[in-house]
Amino acid sequence: MKHTKALSIKFLFTTSIIILFLAYFDSSTLSQMIMTSLIITGITYVTVDILLLPVLGKLAAAMVDFGLLFLSVWLLSGIFLGQTTTLVLTSLFIAYVLTACESIFHIYMKKRVLPRRLATIIPFPTMKLQAEISKEIYPDKDDKKSNTQY
Repeated sequence: MKHTKALSIKFLFTTSIIILFLAYFDSSTLSQMIMTSLIITGITYVTVDILLLPVLGKLAAAMVDFGLLFLSVWLLSGIFLGQTTTLVLTSLFIAYVLTACESIFHIYMKKRVLPRRLATIIPFPTMKLQAEISKEIYPDKDDKKSNTQY
């Protein structure tokens, strides 16, 4: 139930931003914009919000979000609309605004949706190391038995 609520919140703000800017800068139909936002929401929710956010943190997840959002908006809009000169700048602006919204969404995900435990991909063992001092490292000058020089 938590994931359904979070996914619907993410879909709503993604759809509203995409509809606002793609309808203003490029001529696309409502069904194309909803399909684009549905695909983007699904891809970024699974890869960034579920897999990367618990492991890497909010800053790294936001950087991955920006790149993924730019590429997906640019490619999907290019498929639906065809490549235009304003599409790259529109995609950059949409990715910038969505990344700002995603940063707030990451705070929500960390507090309300993701489990409280620290998720790690590779668990690091607790290393209990101790320094060792032996006679070979610091030889006694009075010891007549060792004739080796270092």
